[in-house]
Order: sequence, then structure tokens, then C-alpha cells
Amino acid sequence: IKRFEKLETDEERIQEGKQTYDQFIMKELLSQSHTYSKDAVDHVQEALTTAQKTRQLPADIFEPYIEEICNSLRGHIFQKFVESEKYTRFCQWKNLELNINLTMNDFSVHRIIGRGGFGEVYGCRKADTGKICSADALLNAPGNLRLKIATGLNARSKPASCMPRQRTERAAT
Repeated sequence: IKRFEKLETDEERIQEGKQTYDQFIMKELLSQSHTYSKDAVDHVQEALTTAQKTRQLPADIFEPYIEEICNSLRGHIFQKFVESEKYTRFCQWKNLELNINLTMNDFSVHRIIGRGGFGEVYGCRKADTGKICSADALLNAPGNLRLKIATGLNARSKPASCMPRQRTERAAT
């Protein structure tokens, strides 16, 4: 709906409006899982029918749906989400993530695994658990600091980067 409201030409709005109606509203009407008022459905159907004749479609035809969606989310649906186990688990992980303060003193650095454009990757062993993992060390050389930080945060958000890396093969010396 927000993407529809941002469209500038009537042709784009008519095409996107029909697609949104067919993909979401009509599908729910056919499956009889529609929980929205008849007024909202009639308003959208009438606006789309009129648009076929006049080739003009206002950007606010889905406004009744936005109001009803917001009202339903304010009710029991949001409360069920807050009380769900998934939300509780999410909050626990976020709390853990925000409260962990790791420094290089928590690891014993063994050797350099690789070098890249932003710095070096070290093989480390966590001092308290003994698990082997990797640590990225960014170079202090001049460069695009924002890109370095974004790359590090992106790597941090991936699940594989959170897991300790296990060595499966030993290099022949």
C-alpha cells in the first residue's frame, strides 16, 4: 500500500492498485478469511472500477484498509505477539547481544588465517570456553570508514559468523 501511494502517474497507480487488490483483497475474499468491513471493500472496488473509465486513480483508495489494519494490530494480535515465546526469545538474544563486551584479552590469538581489503582475519581460541573462532581486525589505513563498519556489522549479523569455526583439514607442512 505504501509503494502504491508513492507512485506518481495514474497509469502506474491503476496497474499497481489492480495487482494489490487481486493479490491480497480478492484472495482473502475468495478464501473467506476476510476480516475487513464491507465498506472498505466497496470503496476500493468502486475506485478501481471508476479508474478503468476515467483513467484516474487517487493515491488514498486503500486508506480504509490502513485504518482497519492498524486498529486490528493495536488489539489482541499485538498482545499475542508480545506474549509469544518467539518474541521472548528474540528479546533474550538482543539483551545478550547488547550486553556482551568482548575484547582481544578474552581470546588467545594463534595466527593469521587471511588478509583482505579491510584488514586481517586471525584464528583465535576463546580463553574461557576453549572454542576456536575467527576474529577480524580492521586496518587503520585511511579509507571509507563507513564501508568498513558496514561490512563488519553485516558479517556479524550472519548466523554463520556467530558460530565457532571448526578446522576440518590440517595443512600439510
